[in-house]
Amino acid sequence: MEIDSDSLVLQLRLKKMLEATLKPIPYGILARDLNVPGPGAIARVTQALEALMQDDAAAGRPFLAAMCEGKLSGGLPALGFFQMAASLGRYSGSPTGENAVAFVAAQRDMLRKS
Repeated sequence: MEIDSDSLVLQLRLKKMLEATLKPIPYGILARDLNVPGPGAIARVTQALEALMQDDAAAGRPFLAAMCEGKLSGGLPALGFFQMAASLGRYSGSPTGENAVAFVAAQRDMLRKS
């Protein structure tokens, strides 16, 4: 699958923003702060985050996307984060509960220490 230049630019901007703050941030705030036009802004941000997760997995890095928070996820990333982490072989379990909280906390901790 070939990536278009707009998607690549969004990925790079998203990566730069998340690396600069290393604080949990809602998807909607990311879309707003990156001036991603809607409708579909959150979906474009999510696609860019999934591509970043693939890059992070390939490089053996913690998931930068762990810094994102879903609107109704209690401070955790949205369901798609856990689905992508599972498809990349880095997570197995429920997207809610203690295992999810521990996985995200570990990812965030590794990011802050790197």
